[in-house]
Amino acid sequence: ELGRELERALGPAAHGEGRGGLRRLFADAVTPAGLVSVLDTLPARRRVRVELPWGCDASPALEAMARRAQRRGEDAVLLMNPLMPERALHLYLPERGALVCADGGLAERAMAFDAEIPGAVGGPGDADALAAAEFDRRECMGMIGAAVEQLALARRLHARVEERYSSAMDFERVRSLREEVCAQIDALSPQNWTIYAPKRGPARRSCGRQNASKSI
Repeated sequence: ELGRELERALGPAAHGEGRGGLRRLFADAVTPAGLVSVLDTLPARRRVRVELPWGCDASPALEAMARRAQRRGEDAVLLMNPLMPERALHLYLPERGALVCADGGLAERAMAFDAEIPGAVGGPGDADALAAAEFDRRECMGMIGAAVEQLALARRLHARVEERYSSAMDFERVRSLREEVCAQIDALSPQNWTIYAPKRGPARRSCGRQNASKSI
């Protein structure tokens, strides 16, 4: 039912020849700077948001819509959840210029939406259910915040370590070793082998630079 509601909200489908492609990418990421998103940079003429209770997602509906688009010859891009990469958060249909956002409130979205569709059946639930959902939301966002702090700390520590070993690196020695290894590889190249046939016995192969006297 949710898939049909979304199809109506997105408008006429684009039809192509053959089967469309499907890609799984990310538009959101948890970084040392916090939760970042490039979702609003996608060129879309029609944006629809699925309103979901905290902790729910519309991944099955988005997967089904992507498969239907493929059968019509449309390309589809499923944008995955950075915290659960096997689950889809959004669906982007580039040929139709359509975007479906169904992140369940994972991030605040500054973009405007053309339509909002309820993704859950029934009412909002009783007071206890709402309180439990709010508790889960706060705990989850708190853990994400703690993870961001640790990422930022790791980034700062890495920068300090890099300062120390970069100043102690012998880059000239690295360059010299590289040239030695390249020379050894070059000596093994087939164009540097010489084939000769002695007066008796089978042909033998010498290995090394051309005009080299050593042979095996």
